[in-house]
Amino acid sequence: MPSKRFITCSGQPRAEMMLGSAPRELVCMVKVVIHGDSMLPTLKPGDIIKFSVDESLKEGDVVLVFHPLKKNVKIVKRIKSIDGGRFFLEGDNPDPLASDDSHNFGTVSFDSIIGKMEYS
Repeated sequence: MPSKRFITCSGQPRAEMMLGSAPRELVCMVKVVIHGDSMLPTLKPGDIIKFSVDESLKEGDVVLVFHPLKKNVKIVKRIKSIDGGRFFLEGDNPDPLASDDSHNFGTVSFDSIIGKMEYS
């Protein structure tokens, strides 16, 4: 049975995404506008990216995640490794100071992951 995860986000004008407050099972897709350069060269500031709920996450997937230390902050990172159900996330930018990722806050749980990037 899927877990009942509730996710909330700011309204579309502020966060460029619309989730409201709904059970995870009802949220199919969310659009996000990229801010910052932590995912360069893969994603650039201003890119509009679609993320969908997907239970099958693997190394290399780009995911939208609740920041584990900053309330109401969502981040986009790549899954570098998975160990014991915990996800180590990294930005794609080769500059180690450009990304706030698992090097700073450690691994995250599946419950922190909102969705996986859709490739068009």
